[in-house]
Amino acid sequence: MLYSRMKMMYFHFMNNKSENIPEPVVKKIRFGLLQVMGLVGLVIVVTALLTTWWVKHYIYASKFTPTVLTVKEQKLWIQNWPNWKQR
Repeated sequence: MLYSRMKMMYFHFMNNKSENIPEPVVKKIRFGLLQVMGLVGLVIVVTALLTTWWVKHYIYASKFTPTVLTVKEQKLWIQNWPNWKQR
């Protein structure tokens, strides 16, 4: 009952719009050819840079060099890791 009454009030209100109230203006966003080409170019450049970085860091990575600790660093290591044994 309440739903049908609200529905009738809604349709009554929507059908009896005042002529003095203008419709809201909706600004449509349009992209021109230059904007689309710029966006495509930007995507291509960013993709190329990310691909170059990935290839450099994961495929042609620099040779792994192990870390060599000084005597002072070795002592600190042993103190901080009591279960660690020297070989």
